[in-house]
Amino acid sequence: MKKTALLSMFATTLAVVASPVLAGDPVVGKQKATACIACHGSETYPGIFYTLQLAGRSADKLEIKTLKYKTGKILHPMMNMAVAFFDEKEISDITAYYQVDRQAGVHLAAVQYQVRCR
Repeated sequence: MKKTALLSMFATTLAVVASPVLAGDPVVGKQKATACIACHGSETYPGIFYTLQLAGRSADKLEIKTLKYKTGKILHPMMNMAVAFFDEKEISDITAYYQVDRQAGVHLAAVQYQVRCR
């Protein structure tokens, strides 16, 4: 019985240590995201209708793709230039902000739909 309890505690400890933690700070990310708002939108501005709206997206996926733009693995002149001046921590903060900003994403989708239907 003691071995089972000890083994269970050990497994739980490993799971906690190995679990991913939201690396970015959404509060800092909101301040840094001002560079992204013109194209990708914000709570009050829908952005350009043909660009990907970032609000509510997975921070992990956004971060991976943004780092690919930064390193030149994905070529897009505007994005490559836009992310060139961000370091990895800033990218992590910005993507965390957009992941947390789910309600704004729902709002932006509704606004964009209304704009396209006019």
